[in-house]
Amino acid sequence: MNEGMNPAITVGYRNTVPGRFPSRNTALGVNAEAQVPSGILCRFAAAYILASLEKFLAESGGVRAGDDIEPLHRMRVASRRLRAGLRTFRVCIPGKYYRRIYSETQAITRALGEARDADVQIAFLKKARKKASVTRGQTGKGGANIQDPLLEAIEFLYGRLRKDRSRFQKNVLVALEKVEKKNLHEFLDRAGLPHSPATNRRRQRNPSSLTCLAADQIGRCYADLVAYEPWLQYPDATAEHHAMRIAAKNLRYTMEVFAPVYRLGLRKYISRIARLQKLLGDLHDTDVWIDTVTLLLLKERSRPRSPRDSNRPGPSVIAGLKVFQNHRERDRKRLYRKAVQHWNSLSRAHFWEDLTREVLENQRVRYRYQSSLSDTEVRENVQKAMRTSQEIEAHSRHVAMLSLQLFDHLMEIHHLSKRERTWLEFGAFLHDVGLKEGKKGHAKRSSALISMDERLPFSILERGVIGVLAHSHRGRGSFGRSGFYRLLPEQEQYAVRVAAGILRVADGLDGTHRGKIESLACEVSADEICLTVSARSDCSREISMALSKADLFEHTCMKILKIRQAAPLQGSP
Repeated sequence: MNEGMNPAITVGYRNTVPGRFPSRNTALGVNAEAQVPSGILCRFAAAYILASLEKFLAESGGVRAGDDIEPLHRMRVASRRLRAGLRTFRVCIPGKYYRRIYSETQAITRALGEARDADVQIAFLKKARKKASVTRGQTGKGGANIQDPLLEAIEFLYGRLRKDRSRFQKNVLVALEKVEKKNLHEFLDRAGLPHSPATNRRRQRNPSSLTCLAADQIGRCYADLVAYEPWLQYPDATAEHHAMRIAAKNLRYTMEVFAPVYRLGLRKYISRIARLQKLLGDLHDTDVWIDTVTLLLLKERSRPRSPRDSNRPGPSVIAGLKVFQNHRERDRKRLYRKAVQHWNSLSRAHFWEDLTREVLENQRVRYRYQSSLSDTEVRENVQKAMRTSQEIEAHSRHVAMLSLQLFDHLMEIHHLSKRERTWLEFGAFLHDVGLKEGKKGHAKRSSALISMDERLPFSILERGVIGVLAHSHRGRGSFGRSGFYRLLPEQEQYAVRVAAGILRVADGLDGTHRGKIESLACEVSADEICLTVSARSDCSREISMALSKADLFEHTCMKILKIRQAAPLQGSP
């Protein structure tokens, strides 16, 4: 349990009893709607969110003037980073405040995005017009001026965009005025976001809640991005390529949020993902041009023309639009090849393996955790956190006992070590800590509490794995949305699946919370694992509940699970 290099640092939860998780009814200052921790995680969140807000508001003067496109671009980037910070550190902002703040920033980002996209297109048309003008004097066969139709088409598109840009500027000013009236600084104060600096030197307990969140968020974005890899082999999968660009953008911004946590600031990884985002963004811009011109040509083809239609493109403009469209299709092929080449270069350089290792292992010393506690003291601290109620504590202890018995009986199958056994034990102790606030969603709540409580003496690996185990004990037992799981090496992913499968079966064997089953024995054959459970009364219901949750266990062990009850023990009623 002693991993890392630096003494733990953090301030625990506000207004909570030592050794206990806060309940929904715990007083949290301005709002008790959610559990708002005030330790290193939320101080780090405050520093990032408030800095992003300052950068966002600093550009308001230039955006209002509208003389230069750069202030609007910088404000758009700042608004995206602000939204990324709000999403990432949502746990630090009570729900109703989060929804209000996020909706306001989303509205201004949308308005800025429309204006910025128009600016980019206008800049592109200016460049295309200049390039076309260079060869305007060249002639084709018969002496025809080959560039005139293209220039007319560019001027036509330019005029349309200038009108749209004026309208978008009005939308930006309206959205900006709304944001300024809301006074987001005051709103964040009312939400209870801590303002003490994240780099506070005061000794705190454990920074692994922050590094665990970083790993989970980066892992999720990484998983979202690589899910689109199969679509890169299809040149015409424009929607998927656009979605891949958004996934790359999310990964980049998330890495930028947590860059101060890592020794080298993730600079190499951010720059290469930014390059991928740029290539996919250029590809998308080309797709937008192709779609815009194609739609325009189709409309002109299907509508009869009258003398009063002076604003519609003439035959020369339509001919130029076709040339413009052909140029964009040629550009798309070139950009598509460059995007594929860049992606393949990342794979050849083992970029993704290096990124996962960097995120899990290469934190700055300040954010590493080293426990000075003995194994006994660690176990005592975990058991304190488990004591949310007598029933939950009794059930958790019983599930831990059954889990460890099953783990020990199956050593010849899974070949795991004492380390993984401890993960399973602590996962069983804490799997129901979220149950105090209600059964619905309690597995997700338990996982969040394990990940967030800075008093738990866990390293980043222990905190992440135990949180995943708690989350997987209900529902389908899948790990698809766990970013932390996606970052783990294959061997540790296997260990998590084994432990989760055992925990699900053990939880089912005490699904009624009555502690009926006192022990179990295990027989392993080529195709089956047969559990014989000993109890003083009928436990057919518990057996049925365990079998209903045995899918992950059977898949991991590659054997069918069968459970039967032994003859009643002597002295049973």
